[in-house]
Amino acid sequence: MKIIHLHRRPQEGYHSIENIYEAVRKELSSEVAIETVVMPFYCSSHLGKILNMIYVFFLRADVFHVTGDIHYVAMFLPKRKTIISCHSVEGGRPEYEGRAKKMFKWLYFVMPNKHCKFWTAVSDHTKKELLDYLGCSENKVKVVHNPVLNFFSEKKTKKKTEIPVLLQVGTHKRKNIGKLIDAISGLECELWIVGEPPKDIVAKLEMKKINHKVIPTATAEEMNVCYNKADVVVMVSLEESFGMPIVEAQSVGVPVVVSDVSAMPEIGGQGVCYVNPGEAESIKEGIVKVLENEGFRKELVEKGFGNVKRFDLEFISKQYLEIYRAV
Repeated sequence: MKIIHLHRRPQEGYHSIENIYEAVRKELSSEVAIETVVMPFYCSSHLGKILNMIYVFFLRADVFHVTGDIHYVAMFLPKRKTIISCHSVEGGRPEYEGRAKKMFKWLYFVMPNKHCKFWTAVSDHTKKELLDYLGCSENKVKVVHNPVLNFFSEKKTKKKTEIPVLLQVGTHKRKNIGKLIDAISGLECELWIVGEPPKDIVAKLEMKKINHKVIPTATAEEMNVCYNKADVVVMVSLEESFGMPIVEAQSVGVPVVVSDVSAMPEIGGQGVCYVNPGEAESIKEGIVKVLENEGFRKELVEKGFGNVKRFDLEFISKQYLEIYRAV
């Protein structure tokens, strides 16, 4: 059985999808050979998309797995051999409105849905969104969670720092950093932000006099260092299709404060402190409780270790193998 993983053309700072499927390929290497094909063109232009679709048309395999972010190429692949992984339902393009939004839905979901045998969704929440969005058969969408990679196996050993470090991963608008800044204003802490924050967030950090550090980009190995130096990982997002920082932090023993909406309760399980992302006071109370209540911290860490077992790489990889064999 010849399997091809189809990847987007890589861009600086966007490696999470590629890292996941590289790990899956290595895990399945003794079971099946999987070839990697990277798109020759970026999909930021219509011409790039068209050229990518023409490129995949000439590929030959028993299974084509579109790993994410390039759903449209499925239109030029054989339906009975094609799987598409959905990491977010339109969430990556919230700025689209009107005609552009309709075009995005048609190009990334409606037409690809007509040309694939299965979708995989990274969470039950994402599956529900996909079913609502497309109205397709429930059996066509398989939930396969993202695995925790082996980069995040080194357990945190240092004790809480004198000035606590709060780690925020990502700077998209849905990450709700503005509300997080309101919540920690007046707290003695240092906020580490992975990613380039927009100008309004930088201005608010300065105005509120928040002690902070910006880490523009980070590899998986560098993220492991960040997690090990953090006292708390915060994810008070308004929406997440999965939320990798939750399970990455749990895997190294860092307590997590997370929103109680969308996919985050599904992913965090009982091993996180839930807060209302719309209320700064709720966020503040959660952070303070985790920082000051040692017993609660230890409880979150232990439950986090238990929760993260659900995202074991070997288990997730075997789920993909079962889907490949069903094609």
